[in-house]
Amino acid sequence: MYVREHESDFIDTATKHNNMEAKKALEQSRKAFNKATARMIELDTLFRKLYEDNALGRLGDQQFIMLTSGYEDERGTLKKRVSELESEFNAVEERGADVEKFVKIVRQYTDFTELTYENVHEFIERILIHEPDKETNTRKVEIFYSFVNRVDSGNDPIEHTSYLRREGKKVKCIVI
Repeated sequence: MYVREHESDFIDTATKHNNMEAKKALEQSRKAFNKATARMIELDTLFRKLYEDNALGRLGDQQFIMLTSGYEDERGTLKKRVSELESEFNAVEERGADVEKFVKIVRQYTDFTELTYENVHEFIERILIHEPDKETNTRKVEIFYSFVNRVDSGNDPIEHTSYLRREGKKVKCIVI
């Protein structure tokens, strides 16, 4: 209901939040990416020098094999890391589109009359139900929506009291 009634505010807030997180993650990933690619260039230079030394007889075959095997392992690890970082870059770019996808789903399901498995599965990513707090006799329930995780409507959390058969008492559930 919040997203439907305050769509532009929600899009602005979610996009701003995603952009701040994305910039931080992107900056760290860029540093790691630049460091890894620089090291790969260094390794290529080392390989060439070792190959030339081996070809000219300044470096024995055993020494050449020993030195290059360590560098090959490092280069393989770096290639894998560079590939992972490129995937992270792509994921950050896709997050901006996720807010639009969520709003589209909200528009699609604003006036549905029947709650089906498909509706819930498309709209909600997961529901996290915490253990009851024995001191306050409350339980926290968090709803994580598809594409945007939690939606903060600015309203107070919804409270509901339910009976736990296993515990034999009523527990107040707070839905966030």
